[in-house]
Amino acid sequence: SPPFCSPLLTAGTTMDAGAGPLGALKQHFDTVDQIQVSGEKGSRMVQFPNGTRCSAGIETAYRTGKGKGQFLTLGTLVFFLRHKNLVTRSYGRYVGAALKEGYPRVPRPNVKDLLDYLSGKIDSSEYVDAVALISNRARGEHKGEAHGDTKTEPKPLGYSILRMERKITDRNSMLCHPFISFDKVLSTYKRVEKEIGKDERSKKRGSDRKDSHKHSDRHAKHTKRAKMSRMQRPRDYDLPPFKNYAMIDNRQCRLPKTSCLLNKTAMFPHPKSTPIIIVPKANTALVNMWNVKLFLQNKRYSTYVDQRRKMKGKKPPMERLRRESHNKPGKTAIYAVTDEPKKLSLDDWKRVVAVISTGAKWELEAIPLSNPAEIFARFRGVHFYKEGEALKSTVQVWNVQKLSISMSSRHKDAELFVEFWQGLLEFIGAAHRFRHLLY
Repeated sequence: SPPFCSPLLTAGTTMDAGAGPLGALKQHFDTVDQIQVSGEKGSRMVQFPNGTRCSAGIETAYRTGKGKGQFLTLGTLVFFLRHKNLVTRSYGRYVGAALKEGYPRVPRPNVKDLLDYLSGKIDSSEYVDAVALISNRARGEHKGEAHGDTKTEPKPLGYSILRMERKITDRNSMLCHPFISFDKVLSTYKRVEKEIGKDERSKKRGSDRKDSHKHSDRHAKHTKRAKMSRMQRPRDYDLPPFKNYAMIDNRQCRLPKTSCLLNKTAMFPHPKSTPIIIVPKANTALVNMWNVKLFLQNKRYSTYVDQRRKMKGKKPPMERLRRESHNKPGKTAIYAVTDEPKKLSLDDWKRVVAVISTGAKWELEAIPLSNPAEIFARFRGVHFYKEGEALKSTVQVWNVQKLSISMSSRHKDAELFVEFWQGLLEFIGAAHRFRHLLY
């Protein structure tokens, strides 16, 4: 018989697509009916048209389970090829016929790959593992020698090396590697798990304490004072007497003559933890008061002209954007939006976190900072432009987030929405002066 009928040489020859049982089956894929199978169950023999006879129980290099399962036998593959039409038409009937004849079934996930490989549509397959078959045969022979089996057969090339190899393929094998230590990973995991447990216990104690003092005014006042302290709100007594200038985070800023920063009443009657976003007032801006709520809250962009028609020409003086809270899932966070920076009070300016600009310098004159570099160092700068258009020269040197809006592809709006809010939340969390606004 030819070499590939030897159990130990099977895997070595299947490494070549033209040799071994798999190679023979590939050659007779269209004439599989000429392959004869004789004998009873357990002692069947397979005879190829050229007279070659092999045992039907010989293992091939094709494995199930993504190349990590059992090796399929020659008889199983011959029966599979004879009934390939039945397999593709009714897999359940094929399984019943295979069990009736005493052959293991070919798993359904392997059907397409096996047919493509044997038919020659693909030259290689991840399920063909010739090296593992050699190692498997070598271990089997070593076990036979240990029990006194003195029968010797020809050894394949590389047999002695593969016999001593240890294949590291799974998680447990990597953890047992003699030269790699995972103690640092384990200690880091335990430390993080311990910190998470502490946070959960502290939250549970806080909720229990809050429930037990639900009707206590004294506890409510104490909780409010503690919350104010944790937020680290800006202190009004740090500001100097107001005349024609103001201090924002210990930075002296000259105010425009028409500014209303000195007003005692704030424009936004919200809690002092409500962030404020300034948008352009120009109608040519891609994002302004007409469409900012539809875009940054509902994830859908619409032009200024369409929104003005729908709103019947009534532009809102202020918008409130509602989104899910960053720190408290299930609750709502509110962001105020305006295009009138001159009407902001000093307390309002302490809550401004972002400025959306079209790239025109005159839009920034109402902001009480000297130049664009200081403005976008203090606030999060964002610039929207049409997809495919070139950026303005001023925007290219400004420290702003550049986001392109497609005028025709509305499926990209959600991605742009996520990119905007992700960048803004990272900016607020990184700036110490804005941490009380991240909620």
